[in-house]
Amino acid sequence: MLIVDDEPQIRRVLLTILTSQGYSVIEAKTGDEALEKIRSEHTDLILLDVNMPGRSGIETCREIREAGDIPVIILTVRNAERDKVQALDAGANDYVVKPFGARTIGSGSRHAAPLSTLGFDAFFLFRRSEH
Repeated sequence: MLIVDDEPQIRRVLLTILTSQGYSVIEAKTGDEALEKIRSEHTDLILLDVNMPGRSGIETCREIREAGDIPVIILTVRNAERDKVQALDAGANDYVVKPFGARTIGSGSRHAAPLSTLGFDAFFLFRRSEH
């Protein structure tokens, strides 16, 4: 799994939660770094921030989608409907609004996106944006 976020504290929290659940996680701070990692390392899922320096998460998502079909979940502070539509139009598979708690990423969420549908045998849990 690839976490792409310019905020170290967000990466650290996600890394802690996901590795404690048995996921192998790699990190990138920018869209350009994410694209390099995708070319050089195997990843089954990408958690992608929108607001980053340089290449935006939306631009990065478009490039990821052009290169293949790795599932992309947008993690962002933007909760306007137009932002969600833009991300989904760029090829994102889902959209999660920050801040989120450990239960949003962990096992206590009300909404589940089964990773088995993405090639995993476990469940990865998300609270979908209601906006």
